[in-house]
Amino acid sequence: MISIIKNKEEVDGLELPFSYYKDNLSLITKQGYLIEKDELYWNDDPILVEIESLYTERFNDLPSDIGFFMDQPIKESLFSICGFKCHKGKLKLELCSYQHFVSWETSIYNPIKIIEKLKEVSYPDFEYWEPVDDNYNIFFYYEKAKEHYLTIEDFVEDALSKFKKAEQAVRTGLSGFRWKTDYQNSEILYSKEVIMPLLLKMGFLNISYSHGNREFGKDFVFSATDKFGNFIHYGMQVKAGDINGKVNGQIDQLIGQIDDAFKIPFRLKTEQLQCISYLYIVISGNFTENAIEKILYKIPAKYNEYVKMLDKESVIQLLGVYGY
Repeated sequence: MISIIKNKEEVDGLELPFSYYKDNLSLITKQGYLIEKDELYWNDDPILVEIESLYTERFNDLPSDIGFFMDQPIKESLFSICGFKCHKGKLKLELCSYQHFVSWETSIYNPIKIIEKLKEVSYPDFEYWEPVDDNYNIFFYYEKAKEHYLTIEDFVEDALSKFKKAEQAVRTGLSGFRWKTDYQNSEILYSKEVIMPLLLKMGFLNISYSHGNREFGKDFVFSATDKFGNFIHYGMQVKAGDINGKVNGQIDQLIGQIDDAFKIPFRLKTEQLQCISYLYIVISGNFTENAIEKILYKIPAKYNEYVKMLDKESVIQLLGVYGY
């Protein structure tokens, strides 16, 4: 349990009369102050606070009005966590771009262009401050009611998962890619304009596209080499729109294609017949109504480890990562 305990000593000549302790034994931060108008306690020692050290804390055990400053980079993101607070029944996570724009290509990913793209991309869960004057930092705020979560980890992981998806959408938008509504209806258009360029950007070899009666469960086949120089072969079945677990005909058709994909070999140009090791099911919509669980339940158990699924959101994130 986190507790706030009074200090009797001054710190660097300043009256910061509170310290944060965990279980009354482990010092979290030795400096703190009280914002009297909000009755909110804040630490003033950010280098000592790591959000993971607070993850197991249950909200019911926290002091009712408590906040933490920190500067902690988010993994695989260009932003940092700079604050967390629990105040008046609300939880708030603060994220900022502080000193992380060195990772962005300044000709493309500068703060002004990021803000322009933010206005086009939907960020329903986050508020943000625009940079002013010479301050190029961007701040995001994610706020939810406390009763939706059990621990600090539950809240932070929920916020970060949504933030990373939104950030990736901005990166993708800045790199020039535009999602077409026709991708929801046309497997061929989705395959040729999105999937084929993505596979090339990802560096796969021997990419072959065959859409039709003789695809045998594989719209695409492609290869990569392992660290020993051996080829690993992949297959990909592309579908337009959503896959719904309630529609048995749709699922059953996909089950048959998965079985064909693994059982029926393919030929790499003039080489001998080969079999795939992995099959990707890639759709331009979403897997809904427990569709993934239903597919994995219906296919032979030996395939479960080797069948992977990507929805629209996952594909857009990959497009951003590989600079479509």
